[in-house]
Amino acid sequence: SAGGGGGDVPPPSASDPASPPSDPVIRRVRHGDPRVRHAALIALSGTVYGPSLSSSSSASEGGAAGGRASDPSLLRAVSERLLDSDVPTAIAAAGCLANYAASGAGAGEVSDGGAGGEMDVAGEVTAPILLQRVTRSLSSLEEMTASHRDQIAED
Repeated sequence: SAGGGGGDVPPPSASDPASPPSDPVIRRVRHGDPRVRHAALIALSGTVYGPSLSSSSSASEGGAAGGRASDPSLLRAVSERLLDSDVPTAIAAAGCLANYAASGAGAGEVSDGGAGGEMDVAGEVTAPILLQRVTRSLSSLEEMTASHRDQIAED
């Protein structure tokens, strides 16, 4: 029934060969069960990508949570979930990334060599995924519109 579509979750090595497969957080974010993925993202949204991220002066200086927020492997794993077929999971991923973006992590810190790279990773990973999500949504809307027009034409 509802749990049959596990094909949308690639194995960690296929989606990001550079990510450590031993990282339990990334494993949970990429887990085959949407409930586990959703729970992991909700936990991240309350901790690593929580409201305190935007209130800290800098995510790269903001302690363990701030440093973890800028981890390219974790950003990539969370970004992949934007395309999740489970809508609550995709929404939780979008919330995590919105908190990260709102925090300004790495923005305006030209003197810090690592900060620019973190923002590049976030942009390079997130932008194509968001574009693909918008394209899928547009296709769905076009199909629904065509179906609705056909139904009206029949009446």
